[in-house]
Amino acid sequence: MPPQPDGEGWAVVNKKAADFSIDPTEQRNLDVAKELERQCWADRRRVDSLALRGQLPLQARTLPAVTQQGANTVGCLAGEEVWCNYLVLAKPGERRQAGAVGVVGEKPADQKHFSFMLSAIMRVGRTYRTINLVLPEVHGLGTYKLGNDKYETTSPMAAHLTLSDTKQVKYSTTTDHYTTVRRFPSTLTITRFDTTARVISGIFRGSVCDISKNGGPIPVTQGRFDVHYYKE
Repeated sequence: MPPQPDGEGWAVVNKKAADFSIDPTEQRNLDVAKELERQCWADRRRVDSLALRGQLPLQARTLPAVTQQGANTVGCLAGEEVWCNYLVLAKPGERRQAGAVGVVGEKPADQKHFSFMLSAIMRVGRTYRTINLVLPEVHGLGTYKLGNDKYETTSPMAAHLTLSDTKQVKYSTTTDHYTTVRRFPSTLTITRFDTTARVISGIFRGSVCDISKNGGPIPVTQGRFDVHYYKE
């Protein structure tokens, strides 16, 4: 028995210690999440190993289907290269591929348009790519210009498509940004804009340039997107 403290009013109390152990259900949930994370990293290592040998997985070299159901997909050809959403994720209870994310801004009370932004990640091997579409003024179905005359292309308020390509070389990374510019016409056509189901879909085409290097235009063809969007 430990020594009693000095002074009056003290007494030794034998009390059962609190139980801070994890209950079986919580432990099972943790085990499932840990296994999913392990599978995720195993998938990434396998894909990276294949990519370094020039063997990309089918999903990373195939454009997603043209759909209008909120499939959370986006893709296009930039030159002859496939750009699409491809990133393996693991969450408790599921193991899936990351989809494209769309956000639609609420229509201001004194205006008659919405804003639309879409982003997606493609990670494979030592390559990390992002796709970003921005339309500051969406009035509904129809065709919109990208990199148009109303705004400067470098402005965040410009309607544009930007493809960013980051590559890792040893211990450093380099990133090239390709974006639509006004002198090379590009368009995006919205084929579904359902504010009840929160689905926006469409197609796009045109050209992008590496404006930091004054590079020539790269054709963008067979562009398509289909997302279940969030409201901003």
